[in-house]
Amino acid sequence: MEMVVFNHSLDKIFRFLILKTGNERNKKIILKTKNILFEGFDLKWLFKNQKFDFSLSFAESPKNYFRFSYNDFGEKHLFHEKIFKIFKIFKQGSYSILTLKKILKIMNVPNYPHQTTLGFEWQNTTKFPRIKLYFEELFHFYSRLEIEKKLKKVSQILKLSFKNVFPKNEQIGAFCIDFFPKKKENAKVYFLFQEKKILEKEIEKVGLKIKKEQIRNFLNCLEEKKKFFYLTYRISSNNTLVSAKIYQIFEVQQILDFSELIFRIFSFLKETNIPKATSFLSQLINLSKKNHTVFYPVIFASDFPLVGCSQENFPKYDLYFSVKPIQQ
Repeated sequence: MEMVVFNHSLDKIFRFLILKTGNERNKKIILKTKNILFEGFDLKWLFKNQKFDFSLSFAESPKNYFRFSYNDFGEKHLFHEKIFKIFKIFKQGSYSILTLKKILKIMNVPNYPHQTTLGFEWQNTTKFPRIKLYFEELFHFYSRLEIEKKLKKVSQILKLSFKNVFPKNEQIGAFCIDFFPKKKENAKVYFLFQEKKILEKEIEKVGLKIKKEQIRNFLNCLEEKKKFFYLTYRISSNNTLVSAKIYQIFEVQQILDFSELIFRIFSFLKETNIPKATSFLSQLINLSKKNHTVFYPVIFASDFPLVGCSQENFPKYDLYFSVKPIQQ
């Protein structure tokens, strides 16, 4: 498949999701962001690594967010330039470029070994998105102590503290800075778990206001092989833990056939009685097929309420997916 054809197929998915999430008012700027990110794109990357993903939220009351992320695989130095291009087009939103520069310096961007990802979340009621900057796969390149030192420097810039939320023995897989308009930020830390039992014990310490069987149902809904877990904590500007999220992350390069995984996700969403979730996904899969691309899940995640927090719209399930050309 030529890049022109693939770009046309990708454009259809963007427009479909913009329409379905009620983000027509933001369509022009969303597509402009997409064009900046995909400048110089090489189709070969899609068969070596997951390069981008969309995510959908499903809850009793549907969340009308358009979410998309794109990583630096194959283009680390160019990606550094793209980050600043993106922030500049949102200058009226008054995101903190100074904070961005300080964090990139701490993380040694663009001369860094880890993966960096830029993500966006548009609510259909807002003009400016939440911009998410992820530093990922950290445990492949740094010791836990080195990661904690970097995270401490970042948290000092953001005036946040993570001391009370660190699991003692688990690796830090990633952390993310959320940039909001009017120079506001918060942060998330992702802890890596290979075993479900250890993850369940850690979840009990967090104080999730939910029955154990609900968490277990979520963790057991997909096949055991070719995945790992993240437990994520989000810290707000007043240094309080505002949410915890569980991720089931698939080793997509090891999965040749996604049909069983998709079937299990569909079955789980049907059992939770979330309205329109499966029909929405079916439309996306059919759209992908018509455009000669493969729809495949990347992550299945769930937000659970913390003790003392409102339980409205909980639990919420997020499906992250990507597409790539069908290999001939």
